[in-house]
Amino acid sequence: ALGEPIDHPAGFQMQLDRPLDFLGVTDHAMYMGMLEEMSNPETRAGQHPIAVGIREA
Repeated sequence: ALGEPIDHPAGFQMQLDRPLDFLGVTDHAMYMGMLEEMSNPETRAGQHPIAVGIREA
């Protein structure tokens, strides 16, 4: 978390407005990998109406 942009699994970049002195990468087990699946319109998860709405936002 040095303030550099990072790629979000949904296909866009995120950037902090200032660097942090720590970093935490977490994911709840039930959602593990779901953002990546939802960002791909070819997958079953990616065809869900919520996933379509997120991609079109």
